[in-house]
Amino acid sequence: EKHLEIRKRILYHIPCHGRFLYKERKIYPAIDYLRKLGFIVEELKIPCCGLSGSFGFRQKNEEKFLISAERIMKKIEKYRYDYLATDCSSCYQALSY
Repeated sequence: EKHLEIRKRILYHIPCHGRFLYKERKIYPAIDYLRKLGFIVEELKIPCCGLSGSFGFRQKNEEKFLISAERIMKKIEKYRYDYLATDCSSCYQALSY
C-alpha cells in the first residue's frame, strides 16, 4: 500500500484547555495524528494565544490583547512552516489576526 508523501510543515498551537486535558500524554493527539498522516509538525512554543478564554474578546481588554498578539506574531515569524494550525476556534481567530 502506497502513501502519499506530503512533507508539508505545520506549526501547531495547542490551546490552553488542550494542555490541561492531555497533560498526562507525551504527545498531543492532534499532533500525533497529523504526523501519522505524513506532515512535519512542530509545536508552537507559546502558553496562550493571547485571548485567554473570553478575555481578549472584551472591548476593555482589546489593547492588552493587541500587545500580546504582536509579541506572539514575532515569535511565529521565527518558525519555518507551510500551515499554522490549532483545534481551538478562539485560538484560530487570535492567530489569524
